[in-house]
Amino acid sequence: MLGYLVVTKVVGEEGEEGSDVENQDDSNVGATDSGILLAMSFDCYVAICNPLCYAAVLTNGCIMVMSLDTVLSSFALILVFPLLLNRLPFCNHQNILSHAYCLHVDMIKLACTAVSLNSHYGQSIVLFTFGLDSILIFISYVLIL
Repeated sequence: MLGYLVVTKVVGEEGEEGSDVENQDDSNVGATDSGILLAMSFDCYVAICNPLCYAAVLTNGCIMVMSLDTVLSSFALILVFPLLLNRLPFCNHQNILSHAYCLHVDMIKLACTAVSLNSHYGQSIVLFTFGLDSILIFISYVLIL
């Protein structure tokens, strides 16, 4: 519902209501993929470095916690984008996006007010999600060697 409100405010035309929902789904998939790769690197680390304790470390409960953490954290981090977009006034009447799918950055460019909060939040999400996951994946593979 919130995605519909933001898109009608930005685009204002029928048939393009899914723009913000599409934006959130694409971002969720990217953040979830990063979390899955991190879980896989932890699995490899435990399997190679401590194979006798594999079943004791990676129990069903541990796997469920990692799975829920990956999905819920990606959803929670990306959910803020529509909320931040909803507070912006949009004054660009062309409503032209640079891609066939909606990007948060493209929708910010349509705003006619200061967008530093949106910009800083978007950059911090990229650094936190992909940067931290990449560092932890790298550390796990260094420990394997």
